[in-house]
Amino acid sequence: MKLMVLVPLAALAACGGETEQKAKAQPRAQAMEAGQWQMSYEVTNFRRADEGQPRLNMPQGTRGTAEACIGQADTQRPPMALFAGSEFEDCNWGENFYMRNGRLVSSGLCRRDGVGQVEVTISADFTGTTFNGTAEMLTRLVTDGDVILASRIEGRRTGACTGGGADGNSAGTN
Repeated sequence: MKLMVLVPLAALAACGGETEQKAKAQPRAQAMEAGQWQMSYEVTNFRRADEGQPRLNMPQGTRGTAEACIGQADTQRPPMALFAGSEFEDCNWGENFYMRNGRLVSSGLCRRDGVGQVEVTISADFTGTTFNGTAEMLTRLVTDGDVILASRIEGRRTGACTGGGADGNSAGTN
């Protein structure tokens, strides 16, 4: 009787292993597809970095979205605006940018004259049309009010580029 129960379980386990092997054998994405992308986030950790009133007041549980166009030339290095939002200007990925085999890990810096800068670190898994992972931000402002925050992020390609065209400049946040 025990044998009758174990045989179907062994067959079922073999099928699961075969599916897992097929998933591993499929090539992972090397780039994100060109087009309009939307990222949503939820702040999972928020803390003050100094004694000032937070200038970026996004306590734990805050949710929002950002959008950006990924142009054809930017599919292997998407614009930081997709991950950092549009409050800051002059955003650039750092030297240690890594994006391949379905994995994006990098940090970058955004600046805004008279306000300061924010460092953004991203760690995400991606396909050609989706991503999910985490983002961390550390502000370095010209005044008090610096914060450190972490967020859960996920994004998806929503279609052809809108607004700013295919140059990656149509970013916004809600």
